[in-house]
Amino acid sequence: MNEQPPYLTEAQIREIGITYQDALAALRAAFVRRAELADPVVSKIGLHTEDGFFHAMPAVLDDIAVVKWVASTKASTAAGKHVNAQLIATDAHSAETLAVLDFSWLTGLRTAAVSALGADFWSDPEATTVAMIGCGLQARTHLDALLAVRPIQRVIALSRTEASVRKYADEAAGRGIETIIANGRPELVYEADIIVTMLPLQAETQPVLDCRRLRPGALAIGVDLGRFWRADSLDALDDLTTDDRAHTAGLVQSGMVKISRAFDSDLADVLAGRSTVSWAASKRIGYVPPGLALADAAITRLILGRLGIMPG
Repeated sequence: MNEQPPYLTEAQIREIGITYQDALAALRAAFVRRAELADPVVSKIGLHTEDGFFHAMPAVLDDIAVVKWVASTKASTAAGKHVNAQLIATDAHSAETLAVLDFSWLTGLRTAAVSALGADFWSDPEATTVAMIGCGLQARTHLDALLAVRPIQRVIALSRTEASVRKYADEAAGRGIETIIANGRPELVYEADIIVTMLPLQAETQPVLDCRRLRPGALAIGVDLGRFWRADSLDALDDLTTDDRAHTAGLVQSGMVKISRAFDSDLADVLAGRSTVSWAASKRIGYVPPGLALADAAITRLILGRLGIMPG
């Protein structure tokens, strides 16, 4: 038994050089396995206070078992770190602890990769414009991830603060991407092929996205559990999808996801060839990926394989 498993810092993990193409390949393999119901899935456990949230997320993926502890508070957000996460990786056969990982940066990468995987299935293959509602870390990772699956050329940015939207716009423009600031002109977001809402869960604001105003062929991605989609507009969506229907159903039952409409498909359905949902120029599709520990396990397995801690 390994008596002192390694602790992998963010710096060590970044040095591995995981790309979004790497992450997408790992996620595809994990959801193919999920389609075969090969591993158990349980909903995340969430504790919510006036100050923030604390989530425990366990999963088994073939020969690896993980549990992630992720927290965010008003103080951590004010300090510039929206997510604090640690993950314990265990050999699913020997029960040996393989490693402990700083998963804060990886949570951003994994979240964006799961969004991009859904976009690869349910958005316009020629999508060139994305609207980012929220301009923090997730907006940065989502731009990188979406560029891995779609020819994005223009970003429409909307944020609660002028400083954050201008910083994000400058960064995107520095990469040669046309950027339009929608603060003061929120109706501009409806020009996008893909709209991503990702305001912090502890943010106090009213739902802002009216699904009735989405252009035909558009995909709306609710990284924030769809909390900022107007509930009275959900019927305007031709289809509503998620990362894993069983997991999301548990979160709906617990009240963490406040969407009462049924989900029509998930990633495993698509990869198994049994999905009833596909992109069409006339359809408006919504995608709410609450975050599944199976995806964390897939990314962890990729990293530990690269490091030789377990088979790649």
